Amino acid sequence: MKRALTIIAYTILFVSNSYANGKNPDDLNFIFINSFPLRAKLVVNGKETSDLTPFVIKDKSFLKNKSVLLRKEGYKDYYLTRSDIASKNVDAYLIPISFDLYFPEKIKYYIGNTEVRGPVYVSKLSQGRYDVIALDDKLSFRKVSNFVIPEAILGTAFGISFAGLAGTIGLSEYFNYMANDNTLELDTRKDYMRYTEGVDIAKYASIVAAATFGVALISVIIADAIINYKAKKEKMQIINKTPAAEDSIFFETAINFLATGEIGKSTNLLLSILNLYPQSDLVPKVYYMVGQNYFLNGDFENAERYWDTFIGEYPVYDYYDYVLKSLSDIYYSKKDYKMAINLLDRIVFSDNVINRETVYSSKAKIYYDVYVVTNEEQYYVSAESEYTELINRFVSSERLDLYFAQLIKLYKYKNDNEKLQELYKKAQALNERVGPVMKNAIISLF
Repeated sequence: MKRALTIIAYTILFVSNSYANGKNPDDLNFIFINSFPLRAKLVVNGKETSDLTPFVIKDKSFLKNKSVLLRKEGYKDYYLTRSDIASKNVDAYLIPISFDLYFPEKIKYYIGNTEVRGPVYVSKLSQGRYDVIALDDKLSFRKVSNFVIPEAILGTAFGISFAGLAGTIGLSEYFNYMANDNTLELDTRKDYMRYTEGVDIAKYASIVAAATFGVALISVIIADAIINYKAKKEKMQIINKTPAAEDSIFFETAINFLATGEIGKSTNLLLSILNLYPQSDLVPKVYYMVGQNYFLNGDFENAERYWDTFIGEYPVYDYYDYVLKSLSDIYYSKKDYKMAINLLDRIVFSDNVINRETVYSSKAKIYYDVYVVTNEEQYYVSAESEYTELINRFVSSERLDLYFAQLIKLYKYKNDNEKLQELYKKAQALNERVGPVMKNAIISLF
C-alpha cells in the first residue's frame, strides 16, 4: 500500500495538466515570480518591497505601467517586461557581476598574490580584465587595469600636442628674433612680425591642448593606481577541490528513494539539503517534498510545518495549489473547518493537478459537515449554494450523482420538501449529456 501511495505522490510531483472546464477571467490576475538564485528583492518604481523570490502576487494590477525589477547583491538587475507581468509565472535567471573559474590541471597557480597548487576553483571574481601568463611551471593569474587603452591613447595625444607646443614655441622665438633684427630691411621685419603673431595663436592652442591631455592622462593614471590597489586587496575565494552540485545529487537520490517506497531515506536526504545548502535553488521543491513525505507517512504535524514554510516563504507555481489543498485536508481532519475553507479560498487555479471541481466539492462537503454539527443557517446556505453550483457547472462529471445525493441529504436534514421537489424536477430534466445510466441513478436517489 505504501508503495502505491509513493508512486501516486511521485506522479503528482512531476505531472501537470490543464483544466477541462476552462478559466475564469480573474485567474490571470495572479503572478508567481521566482529567480535563480533565490531571494531577490522586488523593486517597484525604484522602491524596494518586502517580497523576496519566490513569491506570489494575488492582485498584480498595481504592477501595471510601472518599472518592475528584481534585485540581488552580486547580480545585475532583472527588469520584468510587459509580457512577463501579463503571464502567470516568471522564472528570472539573474546574471552575476562576478564570475568563477576552474583550473583542473595539477600545477602551481598564482591567484592574485596567493600561490596554490591545482586543481583550483576560483569564485567571486569581479568584472574586469585579467592576465593569465605561463611562467615555467607556474601560471600567473592577475587582474589588470581597465585603462590600458585609454592611457595609450591619451599618452600619444599628449606627446603629439607637446611636440606641437615645442615646435610652435621655437618658431615663435625665431620669428620674434628676426622681427627685431635691425640689420634687415623694414618690410622684411614687418613680415616676420606677422609670422610671429600667427605662430603665437598656434602656440596658445598647443598649450591648451597639451594641458588638457596632460590633466586627463594624470587623472587616468591616478584612477588606474587606485583600481590596481583595490585589485590587490580584492578577496577571491580559492577552493582546492572540483566544484560539484552536491545538492542536485542529493535531490535526485531522494527522488529515487521515494520512487522505490523508501520514504524515510528520501526525507533524510532532503533535510540534509536544507541543512547543508540553505541557499540552494532547490529549497522550494525540498520543502514541498518533505511535507509530502510526512503526509504520506501520516505525520500531519510535520507535513503542516514544512508546507506552511513553503506557502509562506517559498511558494512556487508548480506546487502552490496542491499544497493549499493538502493543508486544507489536514485542517479538515482536525475539524478546523474555518481554516480548511480559508485555505481552499486561497487557491489561484494555476495549471497543476488541482482542478476547480475538486476544490468546489471539498468546500461543499465542509459546509455540509459544519451545518450538520452546528445547525447554523449560514452553513446551510453555503452548502446548498456550492452543491447547486457543482450540479449546474459540472453536468458531465462522473460525480454528478454524488452532488445530487449530498443536496438531497441536506434538504431532508432540514425537512425542506419544497426544494427537494424542485431538485427532483431538475433531475428529471437532465439532458442527454448526462447519459441514461447516470440520470436513472440520480432519480433513484429521491
